[in-house]
Amino acid sequence: MSYLSVDLDFFNGRRDFDVLSFAKHLAGKKLFLAKYHHELLPHINERDYGRLINVDFHSDVCGETPYPLNEGNWVNYVTWKRGGWYTWRYPCRKLTLDNYCHEKIDPFTEGGSGWGRINKYCGCDLYWPGVERVGICLSPDWVQRRKILYDFMDMIKMPQEWLE
Repeated sequence: MSYLSVDLDFFNGRRDFDVLSFAKHLAGKKLFLAKYHHELLPHINERDYGRLINVDFHSDVCGETPYPLNEGNWVNYVTWKRGGWYTWRYPCRKLTLDNYCHEKIDPFTEGGSGWGRINKYCGCDLYWPGVERVGICLSPDWVQRRKILYDFMDMIKMPQEWLE
């Protein structure tokens, strides 16, 4: 089974249709909501899910010894990572340094993240029956403020004051 982590900045620049299509998959799922991505960690660390799927504009993992916990390195702080599998689902575009959170060692090619398996794929085509729990974060410093964001936040009952 998998824990699905979703950062709403993934949808920056995406068509409204893409956001609404994704939202349909969340119907009936119990959601854990957080303002900042690293605030999902206690929920993720409740037990070993085996696989963490992170739908995000940023990788949120680094290969070197991580700095103090923040929203850009929280993946390094998953307690069950040693035997787990981390998958980053990034927006379908050419990846740039803006998407990565590591400085020197690329955890996707050089290791060092502490994960048993680590990989990345374009887009958010997911095997939904395998998703056991879902955490969604706003990341107010990174998300584009547009009407579809506010509509999505209403759908999932995320507090709009988190954008202030």
